[in-house]
Amino acid sequence: MSTQKNAARVAVQAEPCQQKAVDAFNYAESRVVEALAISRKAVGDAGTEAEWGAVRLIDWLDDQFEEMALRGTPGYDCLEDLSGHIASVIAIVDLVNKDKDNIFFRGIETILTVAKTTLDSAFEAMFAERRAAA
Repeated sequence: MSTQKNAARVAVQAEPCQQKAVDAFNYAESRVVEALAISRKAVGDAGTEAEWGAVRLIDWLDDQFEEMALRGTPGYDCLEDLSGHIASVIAIVDLVNKDKDNIFFRGIETILTVAKTTLDSAFEAMFAERRAAA
């Protein structure tokens, strides 16, 4: 995937909670694209196989956002799935970076953590809304 591509954006006119989910999705997606660009720059031509594996995982994560965007308005399950995917990628990036302690990979972890926290917040808001409606 090219980092030059336009990130798929989801737009909807909906309830405030649903709009928060859309906003969280779009924000998290832009953070993933940012993490991908930084990871590619950090690895450059001299990356190890493990570092390139982490880059490919972040690229896969970007693909997951694109797939979800094509499905339409992000919902409860979408946010939960993407948050889980991000958590897995964060763990692997951390593992790859354990020995090197590369500042770029630490930054990538932070960026992905912000994306995950954003999705989790929207997920919790949607969950609370559903619980209140029940």
